[in-house]
Amino acid sequence: MSNDKKDLVFTKGEASIEIPVTLNVDYEVAPSASWMKTTSASKLNGTIVQNVTIGVDISVNQSGIERDGYIVIKEKGSGVEASDTLFVSQRGKSQIIYVKPGGTGDGTSWVYAFGSIHNAMNASSVNGDLEIWVASGDYQFASTLTWKHVNVYGGFSGTETKFKERDLKNKPVFLGGKFNFMNAYDNNGDITWMDGIVFANCDNYENKGVGCFEIYKNHGFRNCEFRNIRHGNAIAYLKDCVIENSVFTGLETQRYLLRADNTHFYNVTVANSVALDWNSNYVYGGSKLYNSIFWNVKIRGGERFRALTIGGNVPAINCAIQTGITETGLICTDCIELGADNNTANGPNFVNPTGIKPNFALKAASVAIDAGKSEYSKGIFDFLGNRRIVGSSVDIGAIEYLRE
Repeated sequence: MSNDKKDLVFTKGEASIEIPVTLNVDYEVAPSASWMKTTSASKLNGTIVQNVTIGVDISVNQSGIERDGYIVIKEKGSGVEASDTLFVSQRGKSQIIYVKPGGTGDGTSWVYAFGSIHNAMNASSVNGDLEIWVASGDYQFASTLTWKHVNVYGGFSGTETKFKERDLKNKPVFLGGKFNFMNAYDNNGDITWMDGIVFANCDNYENKGVGCFEIYKNHGFRNCEFRNIRHGNAIAYLKDCVIENSVFTGLETQRYLLRADNTHFYNVTVANSVALDWNSNYVYGGSKLYNSIFWNVKIRGGERFRALTIGGNVPAINCAIQTGITETGLICTDCIELGADNNTANGPNFVNPTGIKPNFALKAASVAIDAGKSEYSKGIFDFLGNRRIVGSSVDIGAIEYLRE
């Protein structure tokens, strides 16, 4: 096969392909996943070099996310490859809407991309069979974004044809203003994701409404960063949501930081934030915390530390918390009490937790390394797109420590 035929992308529907190969040994076909099945394979006639054709059917993708696999032709009974490997990607949605800085098109391709996530969202149908891909760069908001029930993915350079080609180290930045950042209303279908986005520089401190982010049922944030955001009531009101592999830093509020009602947190880092009131991160109503860090969270305008405020009973599994493990209602299992000094033995030992763009990767001395519970980690990648589990167990927090 020529190089341009070794790496194919298919729509989410059923498909059939024929693979031409040249062989002179008895062979077998080995698809990497059950959604690819061999339907036919030409028999060899002797041991001379000859062309054969292999048929493969690809089943409809009902997962909603892009999936990847490969088909390799091996010498029969051996692990030795007898021909080229064919790599296959299959879309999770029927349509992609593209967004990149400066785009002036209709969103149908990278060349004709929208220049605004607002335009892309307006062109989307609620619960539509589509997703939005956003190229890296800065996007200045002029108004609150209403998030329809569609997945939004960042980390693209603006040339990719496959989801797996994006780079989570190169997230697009959504910039706010003196208005609420985003709202999203009840989603009665599968969970919808914002994945690989930075939300930054929103100042709506005089607003006493529900929250700068007002997010309801079956919406999730994954591999996202929230930084330098101010609001008069809550930075985020999250009801029946999921947060994975995400970072919250530089938050300031008059009442609540994160107000979470029946919301689950997996490998989240919350740091360097302050509330004017006695509340901080108010967690209640069936919420659960897994493998997450809460550090340098202050109340009363910075007078004292208080990582969490609990309503009812909230389990915290393998979390690292500064001033909060004994909080009434928090049911801790294998949690770590963090110290206030980042660089001491009981500190989180972040690479650089200060500055405009802090770095919450872990240093080698961190107590968070291998201290999480792997069964509660989500996905195979961390906040930066690196492997989610590197050592003997998942790390606590959004970023996995990379051993040399």
